[in-house]
Formats: sequence, structure tokens, C-alpha cells
Amino acid sequence: MNLPQRKVAVVDIGSNSTKILVALVNTNGEVVKVREEGFSCRLIDKGNISSPIISPKKRMELCSGLSRLLEICTQEGVSDPVLVATEAIRTSLNAYEVEQEVFDNFSKSLFVLSGNKEAELIARGILLEPQITGQDNFQAFDLGGGSLEIIEFNPNSQIFTKSLRLGALVMKEKFSTEE
Repeated sequence: MNLPQRKVAVVDIGSNSTKILVALVNTNGEVVKVREEGFSCRLIDKGNISSPIISPKKRMELCSGLSRLLEICTQEGVSDPVLVATEAIRTSLNAYEVEQEVFDNFSKSLFVLSGNKEAELIARGILLEPQITGQDNFQAFDLGGGSLEIIEFNPNSQIFTKSLRLGALVMKEKFSTEE
């Protein structure tokens, strides 16, 4: 039995940027991108590397940007987008406050992904890429603002994933010589 095609959306709240992907899942289970947009949010900066707290100002900016992205869902006819968060919120000492503000403002739950779950979902997304179809042995790296996900596909169709706290923003702040 074929399911009807449907539009879905995922909002990815990252350490450096927040993005939305609206896609059409067709009757064969294929995913076709409809629209993709985002904004810079810089949830990690030199002020919160050693004491990871998302400031009220950053939370307000995040909610403002989320409002714009969720409006895209309305425009595209997606009623139930999925909101996920990664390293910045995963390691934040006030992650609960961020989750609560998102829920209070948008009546949407925020799913904070573990590093391994983030890497696993990236791997599943890579497998949907037409350039990858038919390949059975390769490595992929996803460098974000707060973490680095390492994905290895081997000939036995096994997937190895690892998430490391080595994101571009984290490393910049750790090794920057700027005063």
C-alpha cells in the first residue's frame, strides 16, 4: 500500500545557525527538497565557552528567527514541523529554559539530540543524496559550530558514527589569539 505524498519540515537549531528544510516525501519514500532557509544565531561565543549558558538576548534572537522559520511552514502547508537542537543547547546549563521558551512561544517541543543521535541522523540524510547512492565505502564529516560528526560507511553496510565537541566556533574561541 502506497502512502500519499506529504510535506514535512525540520528546524535544526545549531550552535552557529538555525535552518529549516521543507521537503516532500513521495509515495516511494523519496525525499525531495522544497525549500531551505536559515539564519545566523551564534549560540556559542567567547562569553559562554567555559560556562555554557544561552543568554536571554540570544534566546530572544533565537525565538525571533524561529518565528520567521515557522511562518515558512505555514506558507508551505506544513502543520507539524519537527524542531531539533544540537551541541549548543545539548551542553548548555540552561537548556531547559530554552526548551521552555520555545514551547511557551510556539507550542512546539524541542528535541535536543545526543551527539550520537545527531551523527546518526546526518548519516541517514547522507544516504538520501543521489551522489552517494550505490556507494558502500566512504567517510563523511559534518563540522558545525559546536561539534564535529564523523560518519563512516563500510562495505558490510555498517555505519559508524561519532560526535566530538570540536566545532568551528568552539575551536576558534579556544585557540583565538584575539583579545
